[in-house]
Amino acid sequence: WTLGIEQKFYLLWPLIAFGLVLSARVRLATIGLMIGALTIATVMWRDVLGSPASCASILVGCALAVLMHTRVGFVRLRPLMTPVGRVVVLMAFLLAQLLVGRSYAIVGELATVAYVIVVAALLPGLLTDGAAAVALSTKPMRWLGARSYSLYLCQVLAAWTVYALLPKLGASAMIIATTVVGLVVADVLYRYVESPMIRVGRQLESVRAATIATYDPRSKDRRFGGRFRPGELRLGLTHGWRIKPR
Repeated sequence: WTLGIEQKFYLLWPLIAFGLVLSARVRLATIGLMIGALTIATVMWRDVLGSPASCASILVGCALAVLMHTRVGFVRLRPLMTPVGRVVVLMAFLLAQLLVGRSYAIVGELATVAYVIVVAALLPGLLTDGAAAVALSTKPMRWLGARSYSLYLCQVLAAWTVYALLPKLGASAMIIATTVVGLVVADVLYRYVESPMIRVGRQLESVRAATIATYDPRSKDRRFGGRFRPGELRLGLTHGWRIKPR
């Protein structure tokens, strides 16, 4: 899944969503057609391992991102941000949560697509000052949110580790132990892998921005025949020279 779907998604989705010179309407239509096709495939091949429903679910999130990236789309989603809209969506989510197990027995993986659509409808409501947004803004939730990607990566490994070391634990104790191990590993990954690499990425980006020097023909510099503006670092190694910031 990671190599076949996830990594391609990370590489291609930003380009398709925000890089290509296409209108939001065209992108939404394309995503909608893909979701429709995958949903039909889910209905036709209900028992296939690696159901198309997983890809359709990702595209639901993509459609939401495109909608909220445009003024018109944001306005159309505004009903989900009202107090009534948030309550209705929350009730739908709770109902879906209660019925999700039975739904798989009835409609198979199609329940995944329906469940993800309900979850996606919850997200716009978090942009308001409602109770959910306030709760998610607390210090413990912000701490957890910063480590959420690391937790996503290590949660299965944490579960298997706990089960391998303590196979006789009860269900509740297993859940608690897995949560603790997952949070500890996620915190380590966040502190010593994710955060340092983010800093490295930002440093590389700042250096890249500083290397774009601007030529000024008014300069009297004999080496370059031009002057460079303050704060510029260098133009490029291909020219065999570099400039120190002033």
